[in-house]
Amino acid sequence: MATQKSGNTEYLLLLRTFIVHAVGIMLMFFSYKMGWLQKVISTDTLYISRVIILLGVFTLVMGTIKVWTFTKELNVARDATKRFRSGGKRAVLDLLSGSNSRTEEFVKLSIDAGAENRSGVVRAYVMKLERKASSLDHFLEILPMLGLFGTVVGIISAFGALDPLALDKSGPLALPGFMIALITTAVGICFTVWFIFIRMLIGDGVGQLTETLLALPLEGEKDE
Repeated sequence: MATQKSGNTEYLLLLRTFIVHAVGIMLMFFSYKMGWLQKVISTDTLYISRVIILLGVFTLVMGTIKVWTFTKELNVARDATKRFRSGGKRAVLDLLSGSNSRTEEFVKLSIDAGAENRSGVVRAYVMKLERKASSLDHFLEILPMLGLFGTVVGIISAFGALDPLALDKSGPLALPGFMIALITTAVGICFTVWFIFIRMLIGDGVGQLTETLLALPLEGEKDE
């Protein structure tokens, strides 16, 4: 029942993704209007924040593509469920024929395996879906690590600019280094949090797709 309720809106998962992106883009636009974004780019003379921004945008784009892929697969799986109720297995196979979808692959494997071996097919397929969903997870470590790297480099640069014998004069020279340390940390955290929300939606898509596929009673009703 939960699956059918969530299926009332075919692209709800993608809509949630766009809402997350809209919030992130509005915050970036606000930062631009306040002059913070320009200050980040101009202050970071080591270009670490630029690297984090580019990598973060790439990660978000790839994550959105994954959400779109799982959304399409989820719609195919739900259509297959509706078709099964009206026409049985043959109707499902006719619907999925040539679709090159994960639902088609799962249905064929399940039918070939039979009811007694279906549990093994299910376990293997769920693991495959989870592996596909987690292919971008390493960026959740890379982005904050780059921010931490920028922090260390910025602090080293700041202390390198200090003259122990003339701290009053060399103190201002250390400010750019400390700014780099703070800026890279903030940029890394922002993009990491942004992608965490996208990753949660990817996981939600995998969960809904798995639930929908498992709800197909392929081992029950026979074709007439």
